[in-house]
Amino acid sequence: MEARNNLTLFILMIITTIFHKTTHSTTSPCFSSCGNIHNITFPFRLDTDSPSCVSTGLYHSNKAFVLSCKNNHTTILKNNGRSYYHVEAINYNNYTIRLVDPNIQKGNCSSIPTSYSSSNTLPSPFELQITFRKGERFWSTNFVTYPTSERVLFLSCENKVYNNSLYIDTAPCINTSDLSGNPKTRFLYVAYASGFKYSDLVESCQIYQTALVSSKKDRNYTMMTMSYQDVHDEFSYGFEASWLRILQKNVEENFCYISESYNKGYCLYRYCRALKLARNLVCRFWFIFEKRLMVSTVHLTDFICLRWRNVGNFLFNSTHNLLFFILKKMTILFFLC
Repeated sequence: MEARNNLTLFILMIITTIFHKTTHSTTSPCFSSCGNIHNITFPFRLDTDSPSCVSTGLYHSNKAFVLSCKNNHTTILKNNGRSYYHVEAINYNNYTIRLVDPNIQKGNCSSIPTSYSSSNTLPSPFELQITFRKGERFWSTNFVTYPTSERVLFLSCENKVYNNSLYIDTAPCINTSDLSGNPKTRFLYVAYASGFKYSDLVESCQIYQTALVSSKKDRNYTMMTMSYQDVHDEFSYGFEASWLRILQKNVEENFCYISESYNKGYCLYRYCRALKLARNLVCRFWFIFEKRLMVSTVHLTDFICLRWRNVGNFLFNSTHNLLFFILKKMTILFFLC
């Protein structure tokens, strides 16, 4: 009877512990809106909301998820803590947020991004890439990483660049005399960094500044037929950053991905990635071993066939009829015995 009571008490303690951890790992839901953003909720909140709306995981005290409402625009601070981006959309299905530089004016192609608008200005844990896991089985290790955004280079040149589709002229949108910081700039171009190599930089040009736009899979960097107005439209649309790492509960869960089968995000421990690597190594080892085993078997078969053919030629050669006759008799006697 005493053992049964102890067992019941032990089970109750486990249930209480699980319930305690579960209740402390959840957050109070909060829903806010500002301007055209009507779905501000966990892990984001406005600075006027209760702090309990923020994540309780690894980034529970991170101010990156605290948004502000300025002049009916939702804003998010850059990592310098002073300047900000405009928030255009929050996607809770693929864990992304779309941001626009505050200097960009829609419909006004003469407006250019701020000089410090780049990936380095994003607050942690935002990233410009996102990883998906393909396949339905839970042990699938087919992980694919896609960029969510890409850089655009502003190139200031002393001389005009001819016959180069990588260089998109900003004229007549931008007047180079209005630019500061480089008095030698007579011509200003933009180029997509993903299709631009260092060797593509013309001698009279240098990088003036960089900006971000959303990544496009079907972009043809070698055959650019865009105008700067098209590029400016992309600036107006904004760039996307992933906040998938909000799911991290500790520093060990450093590999985060979205399962395409369940349309849900997860973070793995380091040893899970090690298991993935070990599995791949085993598969590669078996592939190499299987190939070598197959080659070795073929070589062994060829060797035996060659030897047998030589023996046959030897036995059936007319100069060895006597030896063949003796061996034949011995074989018959062997089976008769």
